[in-house]
Amino acid sequence: MLFLSFLGSVAGMAALGAATLLACRRFGLWRTGLLALPLAVIAGLELTPILAVAPLAGLLAGWQLERQGSYGRIVAAAGLPGLMQAGMLLMASREPREELVAQVAGQLEAMGLKLEEGYSVSQVVEMGLRLQPATEFLFVLFISVLMYRLGQVGSGWLKLELPPAIPFRNWRPWETLIWVLIAGLVLVLGTQGLTAELGLNLIVVSGALYALQGLALVRFCCWRLGVSGWMEGFLYLTLGFTAGLSALLLAGLGLLDTWFDWRRLDPPSQEAAAERDRQQNV
Repeated sequence: MLFLSFLGSVAGMAALGAATLLACRRFGLWRTGLLALPLAVIAGLELTPILAVAPLAGLLAGWQLERQGSYGRIVAAAGLPGLMQAGMLLMASREPREELVAQVAGQLEAMGLKLEEGYSVSQVVEMGLRLQPATEFLFVLFISVLMYRLGQVGSGWLKLELPPAIPFRNWRPWETLIWVLIAGLVLVLGTQGLTAELGLNLIVVSGALYALQGLALVRFCCWRLGVSGWMEGFLYLTLGFTAGLSALLLAGLGLLDTWFDWRRLDPPSQEAAAERDRQQNV
């Protein structure tokens, strides 16, 4: 039941963001903002703060559309509310959270949660709270991607034009992401307190994006080799069952792909192709 509620929240946020994006395309950024901004405030105050992210993400994506930004810039702009929320969560972490950890751990233990020896529920809860800024940012980034995909579906019905999304098998983050990872390592190894937690969250975010790049590399190889759909699905299922080990492996593959460019994705040619597709859709 909880999982279905989560899926409903994800679908609702993506649909709200996509509607805002399409409204920007149809009526313009400023007209849409006059309605979307109060809607975000009401949703954040009356329902849940995370719901306010959806119309803001749609507005920022529409802003990048007006600036004729590429697909990557559109998604990055839509993820900015998640970055702001992550910053606020990180600042809030300066407050003592022992009481909150004990309360959440007690609720989980009352529900029957048990862990292997060597780990306690309190330790897991504390780590989850420490990584909450990173998980919130990645969640909003995922919503932004899903929002744009839904926007593309809606644009076909409404006869609007949106720049084409990059196929997942050809996706990779900007090369500057390596500096985020390096900054996170420096902060974790060389500082304590709030800055160390910032470094930890930077490592998690960059590691997750590199793992996605590694997964895109796997998808590319399956596509290039003509692997059947059921075999590819079995491969993803295996990766899911070995999530801890496979995440590290995929992150390593993604990092190496940044250096060796196994898919031969030439950035200038990719940007030129995106620009050509955008001009054809205008």
